[in-house]
Amino acid sequence: MFCTKCGKEQDENVKFCVNCGNSFTQSIDNNVNNKKQTNTQVITIIPSGTAPMIMGLLGLFGGFIPIVKYFTGLLSLLAIFIGISQRKNRKGAGLPTGKATAGIIMGLIAVIITIVSTVNTAADAVKFMNLFSSGSSSNSSNSSKMRRINYLTNNIPEEMQGTVWSNGKETVELGKNKIKLNDDWHRVNKILQDFNDKSYFLINFNKDQTITLYKMRLISLTRTGYFPKEGFMTLDELKADIEEKERIAKEIAGVWEGSFIIESQSFWSSSDGVIADMTLDISYQNNQFHTVLNFKTTNSRGSNRNISIPINSKGECLMDITYDKEEYHFNLTKWIINPFLGYHIKLAFTGKINDGVLSGISKHIDGNNQSNGRFNVKKK
Repeated sequence: MFCTKCGKEQDENVKFCVNCGNSFTQSIDNNVNNKKQTNTQVITIIPSGTAPMIMGLLGLFGGFIPIVKYFTGLLSLLAIFIGISQRKNRKGAGLPTGKATAGIIMGLIAVIITIVSTVNTAADAVKFMNLFSSGSSSNSSNSSKMRRINYLTNNIPEEMQGTVWSNGKETVELGKNKIKLNDDWHRVNKILQDFNDKSYFLINFNKDQTITLYKMRLISLTRTGYFPKEGFMTLDELKADIEEKERIAKEIAGVWEGSFIIESQSFWSSSDGVIADMTLDISYQNNQFHTVLNFKTTNSRGSNRNISIPINSKGECLMDITYDKEEYHFNLTKWIINPFLGYHIKLAFTGKINDGVLSGISKHIDGNNQSNGRFNVKKK
């Protein structure tokens, strides 16, 4: 160390110069301060690029989730803009830019996924409405009245949540935004509601299946390309219906034999017609009635017969059976053997059971024309 006044070399630990008496204390303090000032540096912090990478990753996965994709879409946009800024700063400082670049790429992909999924959702809604509009102008008019509701949540109306419905074959349970068909749960895809009638809903689930709700009742289950399945009731209603059918089955199930008259529409005589022997074979299984009608024309009645069926002709058909106000109603559903010379004739019977005899009105329906006769059968 040298004296700052006289320049003579000194020992390191002395406080005064041995030559001129100069004090070294002030000089040491000044040197220390100068060294501190010399060593002070400004540190600039450059982000690592982790933030845009995380935001891009969240946007990438969120783009597939209907409820959150719009929020993660915003994160994806931020990932792009912040990633570009941080990548530029790191590149200028000569630092790695991998994380920032990854955030930009994932953000771009996430934005594309969000846009495409939104467009597909709108297109699916149009296709779904068109499904109910094909075939007639009236259906097209009805479909134009439908609107998508609960777009983000797909929640079923609260009044219907937790209800269970069945038609004896299919059981449908409604959750909050899921539907259980028999044993399997399926997520609701979309819900449509009629513009004018707010109590009419179409709920699509499991991609190609739809249930119809009307006035807070499930009225049909439809699978694309198949006929709707109907007859849905609550479990209590179904139980009561089954008990009633079982009671009816005890009375009506079996083989009934007798005859019926097919009346003519002759201008000359209302008593003209054909008499036929008939057999009604009625069975009950799995909560369903199955009815087969066999008949053979045996005789003509009157002189001016105007019936398109020869004597001794045989016929066979399936019939639907319903019970209302103590009357049984039989309506033809399918011909097995049609003896009416190719005409699409329908037969129907309505009658009551008294003293073991089922009798009432027989109907011969030809297009818009209908002739009434009588039938009378007794259980074997």
